[in-house]
Amino acid sequence: MHSDLPDLLADFESGRTDPTRFGHREHVRVGYELLERHLFPEALLHLARGLRRLAAGAGRPEIYHETITAAFLALIAER
Repeated sequence: MHSDLPDLLADFESGRTDPTRFGHREHVRVGYELLERHLFPEALLHLARGLRRLAAGAGRPEIYHETITAAFLALIAER
C-alpha cells in the first residue's frame, strides 16, 4: 500500500497505479478520499474512471463492474 496518500490518489487518477499493487485497502482508501473531496456522483465518476483504467492495465477490462463499484462506494459513504 502507498504510504503517501497524495501519491496514491495522484497515481490512481493519472493511471500510474500498478494493478498488482492495488488491493482492497487501496480501493477503500481511494473511495474514502474521493468522497471527502467530492459529492457522491462526482466521486463515483472518478472511482469508475480509475478502476476501468486499472482493469484495462491489467489486461482484464471485463472485470470492471459499474453496479459493484457504485455499491462499494455507497458502503464507504455510509460508514
